[in-house]
Amino acid sequence: MKNSQAILFSLDVLTRQKTECEETRKLYMDISALQFPHLHQHLALHEIQKIAESTLIVFNACVEQTLMRGLQAPSLSMIASRAISQVLNRDATIDEISEIMMVASRMINPSISRRFSACLIALQQSGYMLGIIANTPLSAFILSDMLEDIGLVRRFETIVTSSDAGYFKPHPKIFELAIESMQCEPSNVIVVGSNLERDLLPISETACKKVYINNHRKRQKLPKGFYRVSSLEELPALDLKKILRGD
Repeated sequence: MKNSQAILFSLDVLTRQKTECEETRKLYMDISALQFPHLHQHLALHEIQKIAESTLIVFNACVEQTLMRGLQAPSLSMIASRAISQVLNRDATIDEISEIMMVASRMINPSISRRFSACLIALQQSGYMLGIIANTPLSAFILSDMLEDIGLVRRFETIVTSSDAGYFKPHPKIFELAIESMQCEPSNVIVVGSNLERDLLPISETACKKVYINNHRKRQKLPKGFYRVSSLEELPALDLKKILRGD
């Protein structure tokens, strides 16, 4: 595996959706009691909504502190568990935690266009292992389920999320974990991102290769060793072997 070659994608590159926890109000517009069969046995719907809101507020605060201080953050499921326990005065069950996590799963839309799907298939058929690295409150397990629903989970060898890792991009640790999970040398890994400061600059000193998806065609100078394309669809046409050799 050490001689294998891999491509790690930022989730934003694939979905064109922000993964940050910004517009939480939209998550609660159409929830119903039927979606919470376990929690609704003990709590009213507005109380469940309050737990979900509080969980995400605390999670966002942890994200902010993590980015500022470079600390390890608790997972969203841990925060949800504590929020439920505080209200019910007992330990939360796995089913109850899952119901709150279900609300959080609305925060991203993992739909990937057919053109992007074709791009992933072409890269995989060319012999590259593919992976995802994402700033999201969702665990890799939940994100995998969502990708399974659209028939794409089998395209990825690894999925690393900030929720599982306890670190958020641009912290170098989450990149280290993602690269290690591919089980190949850093010099054989291409990292593809659409946010220069968050996805690529933190690994500028590493041996892995960096490709910047410049969706908005911004005119900015890239550091030496960085490559630029305007769309993910251009990636299969690049001479990736040459990039990996550092030519």
